[in-house]
Formats: sequence, C-alpha cells, structure tokens
Amino acid sequence: MPPQRPAPRSSGPIRYRVVRGPRVEGDVLRWYWRASRYGSGAEETVWCGWGTVEEADYAVAGLVRGEQPPGAEQIRTVADLLSFWHGAIEARHDLAPATVVGYAESARRVKAIVGDVLVARVDRATVERLRARGLGRGRTPRTARRDLGVRGRAWRWGRECGHLTGDLPRVGVVLPEIHRPRATEASIAALLDTLPPAQRLHLLLMADRGFRISEIAGLRRRDVEGRWVTVTGKRRTRRVPLTPEAAAELAAWLAAPPGPPASYVLGYPPASARGLLSRALKAAGVAWTSRALRDASVRRSYREMMDPALAGKLHGHSAEVALRHYRQAEEEELLEALDRPDPPPSPRRPPSRRRAILRRAR
Repeated sequence: MPPQRPAPRSSGPIRYRVVRGPRVEGDVLRWYWRASRYGSGAEETVWCGWGTVEEADYAVAGLVRGEQPPGAEQIRTVADLLSFWHGAIEARHDLAPATVVGYAESARRVKAIVGDVLVARVDRATVERLRARGLGRGRTPRTARRDLGVRGRAWRWGRECGHLTGDLPRVGVVLPEIHRPRATEASIAALLDTLPPAQRLHLLLMADRGFRISEIAGLRRRDVEGRWVTVTGKRRTRRVPLTPEAAAELAAWLAAPPGPPASYVLGYPPASARGLLSRALKAAGVAWTSRALRDASVRRSYREMMDPALAGKLHGHSAEVALRHYRQAEEEELLEALDRPDPPPSPRRPPSRRRAILRRAR
C-alpha cells in the first residue's frame, strides 16, 4: 500500500504542501514540498525542497523568522538539480501537462548520462559528453537538442534560486533540414470525400483555420458559438472564427443529434479522435500528415500579408515562431519575386505653403 501523502500545512503567512514524491532515502521517506507566501492577493513561492514533515516544518519556521531558504546544500549532483527543478515546475499552471511530461523524459535521459556529476564540477567537457552520448544512443538531433535545453533550464532555475553560481557552457546541436510533404487544396478536397463523417469533420475544421489536431480533438459543444470556436492550444486558449462553409457544416453536425454541452464535438475522447484521424490518413495513402494542414494554413496567412498580430491570434503562436518554423521561402515564390515588375515610383508630395515661404525667405 503506498504511503499516504501529508496534508497541506501552514505557518504564519506561509502555506506549504507536497507536490511530488515520495522518495526513499535509506529508512527515511521524503516528499517534495512547495511553500508559498500569500499577500495582496498574490502568491509567491519562497521554498521548494525534499524533506520529511518535520524537516519541512523546520524549513518553513526558519522562513517565518526571516532566515534564508534551505535547499542549496541538498543540490550536490546534476541529478539533484534536475529533481528539484522538475518538482518546482510541476506546480506551474502555465505549462501544459504534456510539456511537464516531456521535461521529465528529458530529465531522465540527462540523469542517465551525467546525473552523477557534481554541479561544482560541470564544465564544457561535461556538456559535450551529454551531447555526444545523446546523439550516439540512436536519438535524433532534435531529441539531443531538447535534452540540452532542459539541462540549461534547470541550471538557470538553480542560479535564480541561489543554489548555483557560474554560467553553464553553451553547446549546440546542428539540426538537419526537414522536408515535409505538403498538402494541396486538391488533395485535401479529394480526401474529404473518402473519410468517415467524424474524421471528415475533424480534417475539415483543421484545414479551415490550421488548427492543431489536439485542438479539434478536445473541442466540446459548449466551445462552439455560431461561427466562433474556443480551442485550447499548447499553453493558452483562443477564440477563432470559422469560414461560413465550415461553420455551416459544424452546425449541421451538432444539430443531428444534439448532445450535452460538455460532450466532445467529434463524439470521442481526445486521444481516440487523434488516433482515428491518424489511422484514416494512413489508410488513405496520403503522403502528408495532419501537421501539413497547419503548415499550409500558416504559410497562406503570412504569404497573403496578413497582419502578424491577426495571424498570431488566429493560429495561436507568435510571429517569431511562425517565421522560424512555418514561413519558409519556396522556389516558386523566389521566381515570382524576381519576375515581378518594379513598382512605379511614388509621386512626390508638393511642398506645403509654409515650406515654400521659408524657402523664398532663405
């Protein structure tokens, strides 16, 4: 039977609770605690660390007395740093659960390679060893780069919390250029006629505004208001209008038959909806994946010179992300730009009366 998690506790203006654990250290059972001070309607994290209930009470009592937060002496190795850091971000509400899980996987891989290295002994050779062994274990360059990024995030967190000193050496990973098959309007239209009704609607809504596959998979009936749908992306929720054609098909789908507001639009849980659409695309034999629909929509928005603020609001990302990952020049665009006639020179504005008077006075 697993040990019972300690109940939340408080001491003066500080409240603390267990956010992770337990961790067995010999005969001692320790939990990862998060202590916060509440004041003026805001919450401030003042301490995170492993400890028993008695150790957590002692640490918080010291904070109430105005002492420095404990914990720096507990971070000896890279594995300790990663455990403390991940325990801190697990309580963050601005990170998607999938992001926290991904960070945990990267932290596990980093621990397996350099987890036993003392933080005081981390140098460039240590980081280069992490990169070399990460690439040498059959992982992709993107995975190795993500692991190095997690290592850097944990190090910055340790510095900001006062647990570490010094900068972490910067070591990069060269990523190969990815050429994904692109979805054309003709191939999308031909595929829609062959899909089952639920997968057809899923694909249609994704192609309409470049939604992510998970955004439509998690769409509920209460999130639809006429032409407007409210979708939840990686980190934020946004409200986006559909085209009249897509909105009409969605309204007809919701009307036959109607369902409770909290039910999913597609009729499946998100994981099932994503899997069914992926299998349908694979069975249809198309070369592109559902990601190609989003790529095409984002490229079209920026190619048509849409305001970057509007495009970011529509697709749920910043203009910087769009230019880095989506908006890439194509060969036909280069030809069009080179063959485009030069624009006529703009007419010069006639000088104002005041300027003419000043010119004559000189």
